[in-house]
Amino acid sequence: MPAGYVHFGVGDKWIEADGKLPDGTPVRFVYGDSAKGDDGKDSVEERGRKLAEVLSEASRWEAGLFGEYRHKSLTISFLDFEELYHPLVAGWNTIVMNMEFAGKNDEPIPATQDMLVHELAHTWLEAIDSKDGDAYVEEAIPTYLQWAWLEKHSHKDLAAKYRDQIKEIQTNGWERTGPYGVSGPGLYGLRRLVGDTALEQTLKDWLPAHAGKPAAWNDFRTTMEKNSGKNLEEFFGAWFPPQSTGRTQPSDKILWPGWSRN
Repeated sequence: MPAGYVHFGVGDKWIEADGKLPDGTPVRFVYGDSAKGDDGKDSVEERGRKLAEVLSEASRWEAGLFGEYRHKSLTISFLDFEELYHPLVAGWNTIVMNMEFAGKNDEPIPATQDMLVHELAHTWLEAIDSKDGDAYVEEAIPTYLQWAWLEKHSHKDLAAKYRDQIKEIQTNGWERTGPYGVSGPGLYGLRRLVGDTALEQTLKDWLPAHAGKPAAWNDFRTTMEKNSGKNLEEFFGAWFPPQSTGRTQPSDKILWPGWSRN
């Protein structure tokens, strides 16, 4: 059993397999019930293996941003939480993914590879303590990396995705939209403002500068200002206001710059 691997469960409704990251870090895969369902869907194991196909490329890409992998092992569990019994894994070197989650009107939405990219980023970035429970520190970068991965891996038009996301936020209400909802478009908008090089350098600087100590999202802003040479106080204040003050719609100048229009 790999170092740091903790696995609790009842029954025998899962399969375990071993693998490695490109740097040799051992990976333990845990798959839920392997039987096909009556609905004709692939088994949890089959769906989990398809998601895991992206792991090697994603880990190389994230290592390019965050440095060498920080743990001696990694455990990924692909589960169907509709089952009565399921494994529970614990530790910062673990990822637990349900094969489906509830969307609008509770309709099931399948897990996707970009979600695994998000969760993988957490296993690096957990080394940074969020000051006062700052949710942007915890979720903004992993959420943006989902967007960047879709662009890199699936050639997704992120300007179109930005427009669609803004329209969805406007429908749902800015005041009811949390860090998950704004982090993708907010950091993509930031990238378009400061340029790819400044954003990438800030991502590379973020973990070494703050690992093992508390950090606030304002620290990310100041690092970005240093790397871009721009004053970003207005931009961050509009997109990432303190959670205690509530959220309102940014001005059109910030929300709809020239590149964002059709």
